[in-house]
Amino acid sequence: MHPNPNVQSKVFDYLKGLSNVILTSPLDYPETICLIKCAKLILTDSGGIQEEAPAFGNPVLVMRYETERTEGIEAGFAKLVGTEPDRILKEAHKILRLDKDKTRLDSSRNPYGDGYAALKIHSIIKNFKGRK
Repeated sequence: MHPNPNVQSKVFDYLKGLSNVILTSPLDYPETICLIKCAKLILTDSGGIQEEAPAFGNPVLVMRYETERTEGIEAGFAKLVGTEPDRILKEAHKILRLDKDKTRLDSSRNPYGDGYAALKIHSIIKNFKGRK
């Protein structure tokens, strides 16, 4: 949950009794990636999560009215749903009623890269012939 106590109390009050919801304090990066990988659907207002989810083919509902990460919207990985609860629930239900394998998107179309940036950079540096 968000560290802001005002946000936490609202989220906790609304979701505390649901057996299929886990409420946690903010997670470190490896734990976050593990949960993204295992999730059926991502609901977020985080730009970073919008960029990570496509690597695993996860659909993302962006709880904002606009995003700087338009690539995810254009590629079909993310959908802007605003902050109205009825709209968020409607869009989430469309995905959650499906089997998980039916919700996966083609991660090879990830608009944020193919996951091999570090290897490509390493190869360029290794093969660089410096100027004199």
